[in-house]
Amino acid sequence: GSVHPLHTEARQLPFDPGFFDALVSIDAYHYFGTEVRYLAYLAQFVKEDGRLGVVCPANAHDPDDPGGIDLPPAMTAEYDADWFTFRSPTWWARHWSRSQTFAVELAEMVPGGREDWLRQARAVAAMHPGVAESLGSARLLECAASQTLGFARMVARRTGASPPSFGPGDFATRIA
Repeated sequence: GSVHPLHTEARQLPFDPGFFDALVSIDAYHYFGTEVRYLAYLAQFVKEDGRLGVVCPANAHDPDDPGGIDLPPAMTAEYDADWFTFRSPTWWARHWSRSQTFAVELAEMVPGGREDWLRQARAVAAMHPGVAESLGSARLLECAASQTLGFARMVARRTGASPPSFGPGDFATRIA
């Protein structure tokens, strides 16, 4: 098979229906995949019984769950709504199960993910001293609220269900 690395707008994918045997997203899905209709949109590009694999930043204790940890005020301004894209594997499994187009096979935290992320953030900060974005991840991962951060990995199988229609005309393919 072929591998098609891609850097494009996730809501305007340039592929024919059923183009992929598998789709993989690394460190990006949380930016667009929290939209409730996105998975149904994505399903059209995956062949029946094909797979979707995602690894993205996550929070083992979802920020919306009771007892969720809030960011300290100093970090809130920097991360704002992005904090709420760091969803738990349980949240992702529930979110994906809303679409009848994929069956969730795996949703879990990557063991040692926070430590790997922190090690990478510190290395980037050392390579680019003074660059706010480089320093931001390291500061986030060193604060108390980050103790449950890491990476989630999810795998789902494309079912035979057709992607749902979202309505007539322009609404049929609109996702956000």
